[in-house]
Amino acid sequence: MARPRFRYLHRHGLGVRRLEIGESTTPVIAPLMLYPCEVPSGTQEEGAIWFDDDNHVLAFYNGSAIREVAGAPAGQATVPNYRPIFRGAAQVLTSEHNGALCIWSTAAGYLFTLPTPQLGLWFDFFVETTITSVGAKILTPASTFLVGTFIQSTDGTYTSAEWLANGTTIRSWNGNGTTTGGLTGDWLRVHAISPTVYEVYGMGRATGTEATPFATS
Repeated sequence: MARPRFRYLHRHGLGVRRLEIGESTTPVIAPLMLYPCEVPSGTQEEGAIWFDDDNHVLAFYNGSAIREVAGAPAGQATVPNYRPIFRGAAQVLTSEHNGALCIWSTAAGYLFTLPTPQLGLWFDFFVETTITSVGAKILTPASTFLVGTFIQSTDGTYTSAEWLANGTTIRSWNGNGTTTGGLTGDWLRVHAISPTVYEVYGMGRATGTEATPFATS
């Protein structure tokens, strides 16, 4: 085991230039343990880390907000493209959530807010439970827009309709559970293609007379 190279003492912590924990052989017990605890009650400092005893995940403070790292399930740590999943409540997405699967899982829909477009960002959206109130909604930040197509068919006659987002005024997709979509099985994907535009495409169903799910706000 390497010896720690001590640098300085800072407040209530011990600072080191490099600390190696472990040994060349398989240890009998894990070389590092973070006991589960509540969120620290004091003023957070960037770099603070702990194990959240409520959500059972590793948590850290990045200087502005608490982030929780669920990681891949045991045995799947090397699975490529493992990604976060959001469901059950409104979520303001950030670039750290790139590739997230966002699910509307309650009949009372909620809002997913996209981050400012950056090339390479993408998100998937899926309606798990048909919307009966409020609405399933995706919204871009101010002065950013959606461009692309949502294909829709009625549940009885399967008459298709193609709805277009123009990339200059359209900022949201809205499924109301009937005419504009938001029925179980509807899905969309968005990709950032410029600093102000997300490409969107998806498919869904409608009841009654089909209507565009795209809006300017």
